[in-house]
Amino acid sequence: MILSLEMDTRISRCNQHYGAKNMYLRNCCVSKRRTLQFVFASILLGMGMLTASTHAQELIAQTAAMHRHVKHSQTLLVHPMDSTDGMYGGAWKMAKVALQSQATPTPKLGSSVVKMSSRAWSSGAKGDVHVAGNQPGEPTHLGVWVYVDDASNVASVGYQIYDGEGEALMYKTELDGFVGGWKFIEADLLGSNMRPAWKQKDKNGKFDYPVKSINIIWFTKAEGPTQLITDALVSLSKPQDDSSLSAITTMPVTFELDQSAMGQLVVTNPQPTSVNVKVDWVIQANGDYQIPTLPDNRHGSDIAKGCPSWTLLDGERIGENTLTDDARNSHVETPYDKAAKFKEAFQVIDLGEKRNVTHVRFVNSDAKWIWHVSFSGSMDGKTWTDFPDMQPVDMYRKWGSKDVAIPSPQSLRYFRIRHHKKGEGVQKIAMPVSVMLFDGTADETWQFPTVGQTLASGSTEQSVPARAFASLACDAKKALKSGSYRFFARLMLDGKVSMNQQQFFVMPSKLTDEQLEPRIGINTNNTAFLELNRRMGVKWVRFENLKWRLMSKAPKQVVFKGLAPWNVNHDEYFGTAKSLGMNGLGYLFMSPRYASTCPPELNFKHDAAYPPKDPEDYYFYVNQVVARYGTVKHSPSDLVSEDKQSAMNLVQAYEIWNEPNLNDPSWGHWIGTLDQYYEFMRPAIDAGHRADPKALMFNGGYAGIELGLINTLATYTYKDGTHPCDHLDGLSVHTYTGAIAPELSKVDTNLHRGSNAVSGTPHLENLMRLDDWRNVHMKGKPIWMTETGYDTGGKRAVSMLNHAAYTVRNTLMMLGAGIEQVMIYREAGDGNSLYAASGMLTSQGQPRAAFFTLATLIRQITGSGALYKLHHDNEDIWLYAWTRDGKPTLAAWSTSDKGTLNLNLGQATMTDAFGFEQSVSQTHDIQLRGLPIYLSEVQHPEVLLKAIEQSKQWTARWTADRHAQGKLRTYLFDMGDDKFVESFDLGMTRPYTPVGFDALYSSGKGYGFTDKAKKNGDIRWINNKASRDGVMMEGNAPAFKFDAEPGVYQLQLRCLPRGGADAKVVVDGGREGPIELTVSRKEPTASTTVTVGSKPITVQTRDWVMLNYVHMVEVQE
Repeated sequence: MILSLEMDTRISRCNQHYGAKNMYLRNCCVSKRRTLQFVFASILLGMGMLTASTHAQELIAQTAAMHRHVKHSQTLLVHPMDSTDGMYGGAWKMAKVALQSQATPTPKLGSSVVKMSSRAWSSGAKGDVHVAGNQPGEPTHLGVWVYVDDASNVASVGYQIYDGEGEALMYKTELDGFVGGWKFIEADLLGSNMRPAWKQKDKNGKFDYPVKSINIIWFTKAEGPTQLITDALVSLSKPQDDSSLSAITTMPVTFELDQSAMGQLVVTNPQPTSVNVKVDWVIQANGDYQIPTLPDNRHGSDIAKGCPSWTLLDGERIGENTLTDDARNSHVETPYDKAAKFKEAFQVIDLGEKRNVTHVRFVNSDAKWIWHVSFSGSMDGKTWTDFPDMQPVDMYRKWGSKDVAIPSPQSLRYFRIRHHKKGEGVQKIAMPVSVMLFDGTADETWQFPTVGQTLASGSTEQSVPARAFASLACDAKKALKSGSYRFFARLMLDGKVSMNQQQFFVMPSKLTDEQLEPRIGINTNNTAFLELNRRMGVKWVRFENLKWRLMSKAPKQVVFKGLAPWNVNHDEYFGTAKSLGMNGLGYLFMSPRYASTCPPELNFKHDAAYPPKDPEDYYFYVNQVVARYGTVKHSPSDLVSEDKQSAMNLVQAYEIWNEPNLNDPSWGHWIGTLDQYYEFMRPAIDAGHRADPKALMFNGGYAGIELGLINTLATYTYKDGTHPCDHLDGLSVHTYTGAIAPELSKVDTNLHRGSNAVSGTPHLENLMRLDDWRNVHMKGKPIWMTETGYDTGGKRAVSMLNHAAYTVRNTLMMLGAGIEQVMIYREAGDGNSLYAASGMLTSQGQPRAAFFTLATLIRQITGSGALYKLHHDNEDIWLYAWTRDGKPTLAAWSTSDKGTLNLNLGQATMTDAFGFEQSVSQTHDIQLRGLPIYLSEVQHPEVLLKAIEQSKQWTARWTADRHAQGKLRTYLFDMGDDKFVESFDLGMTRPYTPVGFDALYSSGKGYGFTDKAKKNGDIRWINNKASRDGVMMEGNAPAFKFDAEPGVYQLQLRCLPRGGADAKVVVDGGREGPIELTVSRKEPTASTTVTVGSKPITVQTRDWVMLNYVHMVEVQE
């Protein structure tokens, strides 16, 4: 991983070397003449001592042609290759390249190397890995160490360079005759061997400065697995005496438990004389995954952080504290207005006292909707003075962080931003995510922050020769325990100070096959990542690419070892998973083009989501897949695979399609109705069971767990009187809570995709209802949550901290509610868009924080019994407990990120969310945060055992109460179109009766209007089906009338006034006589108690309204 300290406003030389994400770029500056960038990796574990160990010349092979140019050149370290930071893999005729840092073979530099691995689909396939971006100056030579052996499947290695003209140029070295081991691969950028990588129009066919990108490439000998191990990419460049000093420290993000890590500080000196550098460093445990804000090395601390801030639009405050709350997804934006009515908006920060602002830093949101900004200050918040000598700053399309220099210090308490486009109206204004204000470094103490226990520290001072770099190695002397750690460094140069920080982890313990947790799985698609999934501890992998479309291009064709152009080798994937002790689940969907019912006029748009023209083609595919990967031997004559294999015992469970309730033609997964799906599903289940009776056949996982949807499995009836749930081996569902904590969520953003709003039924209640429904309709069959997870990118993004916390908290809630299997979405992904940023690994295969929190949970529950939710007097404190070998373990956290455990368990072993263990003498006063802690080996287990029994009793009472509610009478009417009919949960799922505007009352039917109403209406952006549509009522509208059995009821209605005024609704027919209810646009629902006798109940209004629903529920005695 690469982190940086920069000491100038210019982009540092090192940052240009790496082309990396400069995560801490704002921590900058020692002098205007010098830039000093720190990139920290290979962490200095234990009490180590820094000593000079490697000079630049030592990394260039003595036999290399470029060696004779060293004394006349500047030697630079382009990438140390201790980590995969800034690197990403591409490929030609092979699967996407996976990248992984590892400690073997013995590195040439530092403590790790980078392994690049993939599967070639043929000989001559090309691996192509971006290593570095724009290079400063004029590089003349490149050199990198590569390691190959008999298993590498590498025929040649080289470079692909993108030059100043944008032309791709390539150089490669053939490895014929090379017996294996480390080899130095060099390239002369100005030599004749650099040639175009392919024919490119309007290019000159030769190298031109500057170097825009450096890729390492290799070509394979044959089809099959291939890998290349690399270390220490260096360059020679023409000397530039006015360049800046730079320093990097490199490390992998992870260390092994038995690995005594060794890091190095690499200092590059472009000056004609030697320089001295002094560094102090410290390592602390970081179980709370804190990321302290360090002073900016040039501008000091952010004085706006945590201060009140607000946004003003047309004089109205529309956003509070979004600029200063340190949240990455809390920016304010205006609605979109096609007429471009917005001319300005203001944002204000109250610093609380007079401060001298010297510098401003914006972090923009959607920069295509931010225009110009102007600044002003005030002491009283009323009288404003524009900043002198400043023109409006153009922020349009200035993505990410943007620094704004202030010509002279401005004394103020209130800082105001004016958003505008110089008087021109705009359609939308998107305000920044945050604004930081600085007042200089004069008052900074430059002390290391404290995030946890200090475990190691050290310091060094070293002279670096002219026009060279030197590596200062650190021998850790010891390894750390599993856990989360933070590294802080303070650098001194010419009396000036700069600071930086780095997060790293120590890997979890290795598990045996028997210890893999069968209740937790992962959604996957990359064979190269299976070993890391196993290391995490999951027992199940849900493979995303067992898709019909990827295996068949014609009827009666099913290819298992790679069908072009996708070339997914299913045998290899599932075979590798089995060899690692993991079970497989595949979901079978996506119609091939030849089979799809997609209408011709759509030109195959989204055609994979349409059901097949002939369902028998799909059933054949299901039968062939299950026959091959199941447990039953089949006659070769029944198989269409080339090798005629069956009974490979690689896959244990299958889903028939995926999310069939999402049927929007433009993006849904099943373009058809649920009724059509159920008719399609049953023969598919039979086809799978014919191939292997032991195969577990599930429905395609539903998007959402609301019982109105799930209950259709029990209400849809086949001709033989059975229901879909009778034929399934288990229930597959998906649920997501978006950016909302799972304990607080009341909306499923997978089903209701337009909102993170908190409304509806709490997430835990939905899980418990689902479990109860299963116990009634599918007793003895498991519920598998085959998708759930959180994103760190896109419109429902959470922070990395919350990604790590919510993932395990949600899993604990699900297991505690009776869900048998939880499969996290997904294996890898750290992009910026929805569903592309939910990975336990980065897209390249580097473990993220959630990898470690999930691994820790697995090690706490593996081999245990059921999980139970325990009561706590503080509703923010959540507790779950379970037993293993008769001994209880407790998980505890706080949804408010604060609170005290208040449980007297005596002495205990406390394990933080990342696996760091320590002994505690008492538990009562333990402070809880959002990340769970685990308490085991407690001195007083009887406290937890008693609480578990109380939890069981509470659940039994809840179930009994629910079933009692199931006997209550209800009358449920959903007005409007019958396409949007809601269900109501009271002890069981009860569907509403749809009532259109022309449904007339009759005594036989028992409900309807006394005369036709105006028409049906629809407000399409409302998610709830009962509230979305309704019947439009105008003036002397007819009454809605329905019959009911005598008794006492609670009646609720939703009636939305069509104007600004409140509306009156009269409920009559009960023994109380007419009851007048008032509704408004702000509160359109109203309720009352009604005692029903012999008369029908009527609902009448004389106002202009949309009547959405009426429901009446018997009052429980």
